[in-house]
Amino acid sequence: MGSRKCAVNACAGGSEYIIPVAEPCPHVKVQCQRLTQAKPGNPDLA
Repeated sequence: MGSRKCAVNACAGGSEYIIPVAEPCPHVKVQCQRLTQAKPGNPDLA
């Protein structure tokens, strides 16, 4: 939801993120699945 709270020219890069308009807002289940998939390829997430 953070990506849809501010105008394009007013977002803080560190605290906001940008997702496509057609993509639904991520929820906990989807975020957990994506994190699990990303961990093996990214040492910062391990």
